[in-house]
Parts: sequence; C-alpha cells; structure tokens
Amino acid sequence: MFHERVGDLFRDPGFSVPIITTNSVVNNGRLVMGAGIALAARQRYPDIDAIAGTRINDLGKSTYNLLWIDRYGVLLLQTKRAWKDPSPIDLVEESIKRLRIFADTMVFNDVYEYRLPQPGCGLGGLSWEKQVRPICQKYLDERFVVYSLT
Repeated sequence: MFHERVGDLFRDPGFSVPIITTNSVVNNGRLVMGAGIALAARQRYPDIDAIAGTRINDLGKSTYNLLWIDRYGVLLLQTKRAWKDPSPIDLVEESIKRLRIFADTMVFNDVYEYRLPQPGCGLGGLSWEKQVRPICQKYLDERFVVYSLT
C-alpha cells in the first residue's frame, strides 16, 4: 500500500518523481497553473506551463489524465477539467489508474518513489478520507507517497 506523509513533496530528499495535480485549461498556449501545487510547480519549473500547454494542445483533447514532462522529470496528473470547477471523482480515479499503469511500464533506474499531493482534495473539494483515499488504496502501491500539508 502507498505511504502517507505530512509536508512539502518538493522538499524531501531522494530520487523521486514529483506529481503535480492540474486541470486542462490552456490559455494563450499555457496550462493554467495559478494556485495550489500547480502554482508551486510553475514557480519551481520555468516554462512548465508552456510545455504542458503545447502538449495538451497537441493531444487535441480536454482530458489528458497524465503528462510526463521530461525536461523537469515531473508528471502532471489531471484532477480537474477547468481550474475553477471542483474535481470530478471519476476523473480523479481514471488519472490515478493511469498513474499506476505509467509506474508499472516506465523504468527509471534512479527513481524509487512517486510523490503526489492528495489528488482532487484541497482546491478540488473532494474528501481525502471518504472519497480519494479508497481510490488510492485500490491502485497505488508502496512506490507512492501521498502528501498532505497537515
């Protein structure tokens, strides 16, 4: 089963893949990343919003579930369709399922864990205990660490 930690997923040392929860709204060629963990990622990784915006536009769809950003070694996990809307639980589950498939099929010699915030919680409005944690228990194994701020 996955692990849970309190803290900042960017600050823990070690070889890991940070996972950033986002939406799918592209504005002026850039993914909207204006709050929460998405904003923290945009401040940490220059042009990640432009790289993601281009990739989402290239896909030509509003649901991408999961994007690997090779330049920074991070994954974007879609938990919203629009930044202003709550996270739909079906989208969160599909994205988590695809995250597990990604982890099972990609081989990174120096990665031993995947770090993510509680997907769809916080600004997404979902309940960690009642809605999202059971989904994480279903799909995520010991390679995954789910962070909370408190």
